[in-house]
Amino acid sequence: MQKTKADFINDMLKDKRLDLPLKEKFIELASKELLNAENENRKRIEELEKRIKSTNNLKDSNIIINNQRVHKEKNTFIPPNPQHTKNFLSYFRDSEGLKYLTHDYPNIATKIPRDKLLATARNEFEEAKSKYPQASSKLIRRVEEFAFKDSPNWSIRKGATEEFIRYGWSCLEFIEWENKSAVHPCRDAFWDKKMIEPFKKTIEIRDGLLLEVVEENIELIFSKDDLEVFSISYDKTNLLSGRFFTDVDWFGQAIYKILNVIKDKANKNHYYTITITYEEPFEENFKCLKIIHHDSKPNAPSNRNFNEGGNFKDIIKDLWSLCNWAIEAEFTDGFKRKYLLWDSNIKNTNIEIPADSVKGFTNLLIFY
Repeated sequence: MQKTKADFINDMLKDKRLDLPLKEKFIELASKELLNAENENRKRIEELEKRIKSTNNLKDSNIIINNQRVHKEKNTFIPPNPQHTKNFLSYFRDSEGLKYLTHDYPNIATKIPRDKLLATARNEFEEAKSKYPQASSKLIRRVEEFAFKDSPNWSIRKGATEEFIRYGWSCLEFIEWENKSAVHPCRDAFWDKKMIEPFKKTIEIRDGLLLEVVEENIELIFSKDDLEVFSISYDKTNLLSGRFFTDVDWFGQAIYKILNVIKDKANKNHYYTITITYEEPFEENFKCLKIIHHDSKPNAPSNRNFNEGGNFKDIIKDLWSLCNWAIEAEFTDGFKRKYLLWDSNIKNTNIEIPADSVKGFTNLLIFY
């Protein structure tokens, strides 16, 4: 091991051939050398700290402040945009490429050549990203994994668990099957179950999926003993009618957290009645899922910043660019609708509402 300056000085001081005056002179010179080395090291540390601080400032470009993502390097403020997410996903309903990754070919007897289909889908994907840049980034990544990655890795969440799926249009196993097949994968039992249907269930609430998401989360959160105390009501026919584009995965996470918040609150205030309803149309242009915790109310004014931390902050991240999110309740300053997450179409984020319209602490998840 190579000796340090300190080792060398220590060896010299042990050398009996040096007389006392020479040792004193050596100590004086050595002290100056060590002091210079210490100053040089301190300067290096200070310079390294400056670089680390600068890197952290540039890296942190995804902070949420007052409903806006802050991009520090550009000093710009970008609100969420659920319309961008809806319009991005609409390509899976109306297009020449992306649509046919999940739907049967327009002429079921004529297979679209793979290279042509994926080239068209890729062009549409890039076009959609360019036209709708504020679409959910997590959703965009899942679409890319499903359609274009040769080693796809996307997932579906149920409560706290996450199931990873490693099938997609560009993985080797699927390509080998497709080269031998004359039908769309949605007509093959294995590929429909393992790849097509799971993906479709992550991009659109349809065919009873809203009811499935609600019941799944109730089952995850409320035990049989809980359900002896809680009264949770919903109309199955009403929830079966729900249909809208969203990132179903993260929408489900938000429902899970909202119901957990209600359960925790109920165990403190002893109000155990919950109602879940779906309204379409809602205020003419929207679709809305309402989750009502009857008789519950916040012990805070409507101008309180609910985004500061905890569950509300997490729910905002889950719902970012998926929907607008508001609370209707009797706040300490009156009956109000308070938006926690909103796009540029929402002009007033703190609205007085009639007292008789409020049944309790109500979450409004508002979709296009």
